[in-house]
Amino acid sequence: MNLKNIFKINKSRVIYLIVIFFGMYFFINLFFHNSFSFRILNDNQIVTYILILLFVLLTFFFSALSYYFLSFHQLSLIKSFIFQFSSNLFNKILPSGIGAIGMNFLYLKKYKSTTSEAAAVLFVNNLLGVFVTTFIFFSIILFNQGKYLKFIRLKLSYLLVIVAIILILFVIYKSTSLFKKLVNKFVGQFLKTLKLFTNRKRDLLLSLVSQLLISLFNSLALFLSIKAFGVNLSYLNTFIVYTIGVLFGTFIPLPGGLGGVELGLSTMLIVFRISAEVSLSIVLLFRLFNYWIPLLLGLPAFLYTRKNKLI
Repeated sequence: MNLKNIFKINKSRVIYLIVIFFGMYFFINLFFHNSFSFRILNDNQIVTYILILLFVLLTFFFSALSYYFLSFHQLSLIKSFIFQFSSNLFNKILPSGIGAIGMNFLYLKKYKSTTSEAAAVLFVNNLLGVFVTTFIFFSIILFNQGKYLKFIRLKLSYLLVIVAIILILFVIYKSTSLFKKLVNKFVGQFLKTLKLFTNRKRDLLLSLVSQLLISLFNSLALFLSIKAFGVNLSYLNTFIVYTIGVLFGTFIPLPGGLGGVELGLSTMLIVFRISAEVSLSIVLLFRLFNYWIPLLLGLPAFLYTRKNKLI
């Protein structure tokens, strides 16, 4: 490994360092000038903070485990775990998860996966993650309709709007060749991928369980962040807050969902009648463990990745 290449100054690295510097300055400034944040430093809740960190670290482990089960070639679980922090670092540079997808693609290729195999693993991994989160979210809503309808206001008019959107998309599909081509390509890729995993039901199930645990531990980290401020919010409500908050962040094309996730989580906490000031403090604490600490861990992980030539 050439150290000169690591420390070589170029435009992209300078921009990245500037973004990280101002991001951390903004975060620290908010954290220490928020009255409730001072209470975090003074309260004797070290066990709670250790558990939050543990839950966040476990999400990286189960992310590695999901790739471990799905890969067509044997992966090193320990190296995959460390690599996920390196992948997360690049996910903070590029928006919409592009960084993590690109890094994991290269990692799978390094372990002798073909281009189609690596693409299939990434496709199924993301698909299972979306399926698990969506399934849990709507299960909570359906089994607690009376409790949640007052928040989501699901009326007949909204249902008609959804049906109208589906009809519009169908018309576009039938009339626009480009859109039709994209849909057919997606469906074709989906069916092709399913064939690759036809005889790997056990691996798919284990990956599904890993994705389930990722969602549960992320929401548990948020749940403990809420409890750290003495706020009583059930775990099911916390999962709703986490899912919608993170979903909101994905629609804002900023690296790692920075800003968008914070806004989405804060808004959802306010919806559940938590004051704006306390909501902001909760989100700052959660993102300290969920965003900034893994970001810092990504730096040594990337050096490890380069040293061991994992990509």
